Amino acid sequence: MKNFKGNSGKSIWKTIVLPVIICVAMLAIMIFVVLKFNQMSLQQDQELTLAAVRKAAVQCFADEGRYPATLDYLVENYGVHIDEDSFMVAYDCAAANVFPNISVFRR
Repeated sequence: MKNFKGNSGKSIWKTIVLPVIICVAMLAIMIFVVLKFNQMSLQQDQELTLAAVRKAAVQCFADEGRYPATLDYLVENYGVHIDEDSFMVAYDCAAANVFPNISVFRR
């Protein structure tokens, strides 16, 4: 009887506990990878938004000889699209001939 109990304990460990631990570890790794990918994607989207606004401001200066006074002007006339659910853009134009101060922040 003693040998039977000892083998039963080892068999439960090998058939139930070890696979559960492995599955939980794999799930934790997968969640970490997905969250890291999401963070990298948001960072890239933030950089692309900043680049798009800067490019549109430069294009406006080339076309019209002045930088736009507001971000709305770029959105309406130069096709800039901003994901307002994810980002907030700070656009500060001091003068028509000075490149504006542009910053993109995550919400």
